[in-house]
Amino acid sequence: MSAHRWLAHDGRGREIRSTEGFDSRAAAEEWLGREWTSLVDEGAESVILLDDGDVVYEMSLEADSGE
Repeated sequence: MSAHRWLAHDGRGREIRSTEGFDSRAAAEEWLGREWTSLVDEGAESVILLDDGDVVYEMSLEADSGE
């Protein structure tokens, strides 16, 4: 079953990309670990992980400036 998927949003909160489903949260997170720089290059500033349509968590893709 492909329950987990990512939604990528730009700085205005507009969805710019969604992924195909992943069989597990771990598989989805592994994919993000490999692909986050590509998402940033496409203009994504945040992602949301969904599980069967329910939000698991949201996370920024911006580097922490330390301020």
